[in-house]
Amino acid sequence: MDTKEIKAKIHKRDTRVESDIVTAAASLANGADTLDKQNKDLRSNVSDAGQRLLGGAKTLIDEVVRQTRLHPRIAICTAFVVGVVAARTLRWQKDTL
Repeated sequence: MDTKEIKAKIHKRDTRVESDIVTAAASLANGADTLDKQNKDLRSNVSDAGQRLLGGAKTLIDEVVRQTRLHPRIAICTAFVVGVVAARTLRWQKDTL
């Protein structure tokens, strides 16, 4: 093999490596664009779900306030029972650990 043949082989390999690098860079750019779009879609979906949850919570709070005004003794009893259940649950968890 003479020098010209060696240089030609090296040049051919360099060209192939450069082509592979360009292809890989384009593939990475497409992947990054896809991930960016998916990220934006996911953030939008989570934001929408949060807004719906907040709206539901506001509706629930409004209804609780209305029922408490209509039936204050029932609200106090309900709060007492919830407190007792929560205390027993916490005590039970402490005993099981």
